[in-house]
Amino acid sequence: MKILATDFDGTLRQGESVGEKNLSAIEKWRNAGNLFGVITGRYIGSIMREILHENVKCDFIIANNGGLICDGDGKIISDTSADGKILPELTKYLKEYNADFYNIAYRDYEVSGDKANLNDFKRFTQVSTVIKPIEKTAEVTNEINSKFKDYVSAHQNGICIDITPYGICKSRGIEELLKMHGLDKSAAITAGDNLNDITMIRDFYGCAVKNAVPVIKEAAKEIFDDIASIIEAKI
Repeated sequence: MKILATDFDGTLRQGESVGEKNLSAIEKWRNAGNLFGVITGRYIGSIMREILHENVKCDFIIANNGGLICDGDGKIISDTSADGKILPELTKYLKEYNADFYNIAYRDYEVSGDKANLNDFKRFTQVSTVIKPIEKTAEVTNEINSKFKDYVSAHQNGICIDITPYGICKSRGIEELLKMHGLDKSAAITAGDNLNDITMIRDFYGCAVKNAVPVIKEAAKEIFDDIASIIEAKI
């Protein structure tokens, strides 16, 4: 049995829809006895809306960049959270850098930061924000990883920054999933297109799609047009 874990935005869905070609390939992959799932920076409510709308059939969903592992219906199986005591200092820092917005997620709940009572968050799964321009995004990502390194890890995705509990990344999420199924590292194939995919591309048999950013293409074992092409090559 193999596991295919793919990023959603820009990887599985390129453009306006996932497309029938990818959906048919996913069905073929699963019918062959393999597991298919989405791994994303989105929180579980957001990605479930997209998966249901696109009619993507999943065996697992990993949300919040590896912090939340769910079954194919979005039911939480495992989660990793950070201590909420860091939120006042962290969000103050984001405001100083004129973040366009920030959202705070805990398990299957997400709220806009400007509407949140930070004292209500004893734990959190992820803080998501946008910092422009992209050169500043990279700078702030690096500063968060330095300034708050004992508490969180920051992951850049274009002009977005996802801030997870320390050490949590897409690679860690896949490691936990493999343990759950009693599989070793060689069973996993990953696919991505942007910077927050880099750990799973490097740590497993990573595939980039054709529209991926250069650093992902450089780290990938192979480059494909889309998920259907990966499945045809690896089934």
